[in-house]
Amino acid sequence: PGATVTDVGSTKGSVCAAAAGEARFIGGHPICGSEARGPDRANGELFEGATWFLTPVAATEPARYKLLHGFVASLGATPVAVDPEAHDRLVAVTSHLPHALANVLLNQAGSARVDGHEPLAAAGGSLRDMTRIAGANPRIWVDIFLENRVALGASLAEHRRRIEQLEAALESGDAGFLARWIGEASGNRRRLLATAYDDPGELQRLRVHVPDRPGVIAGIAQALGAERINIADFDLQHLSTDRGGTLTILVAGESEAERAAGILETQGYGVVVAPVLDE
Repeated sequence: PGATVTDVGSTKGSVCAAAAGEARFIGGHPICGSEARGPDRANGELFEGATWFLTPVAATEPARYKLLHGFVASLGATPVAVDPEAHDRLVAVTSHLPHALANVLLNQAGSARVDGHEPLAAAGGSLRDMTRIAGANPRIWVDIFLENRVALGASLAEHRRRIEQLEAALESGDAGFLARWIGEASGNRRRLLATAYDDPGELQRLRVHVPDRPGVIAGIAQALGAERINIADFDLQHLSTDRGGTLTILVAGESEAERAAGILETQGYGVVVAPVLDE
């Protein structure tokens, strides 16, 4: 009966309200994981470097919060204290809205026909990138959407306002608005990347066409590693068994990127190098 109690749910307002006045309970929410599900996809390093929200309230005993804070930190996560209602508004923008929009976008493309053409069959990397999280486990996400419906509804309303601005700019041919709009997004993307990379402006993107056969990715990584070139990040877009795919590699520094491209070109790969952030 004296144990400190926490949870790891995606919303905090209702559960903290239900436990109001109970000094033993402190809400929690680790920001980690992926769209994958099930114990087979468990990862022992899941919490390393992850933000873990904790929602102490007025009734929370300081000693219990200190205990939970230390436990979370011992798992490799970074504890961050936040008000329960503020937490729900925050994740509505950063998590629940993206999931909702990914479903909307993929359902729009999946239900459309353009002069007899199937949009999904013609889709490129943009649609794949924006819809990676679409169709996530409904047993989890129906509850999340409904539990946080007020904050999510407010985020959707703000999204609708911004879509209406874009529609108006397109209708009026307002190129100035569109340029400023894209520029604002570029700046915000830089800020987002800065949370993961020391200097996003230094990042260079190498696009490499690779065949679909065993050992190709490992061979590329070994070749770059042997020359002490660090891969900051990578992603593979598979096209088909016959066509292979496009491997995207991020490297810090223009000279390092050119050096990496030269190594891969000597192995017969076609490589295109460009900055991640357009100035």
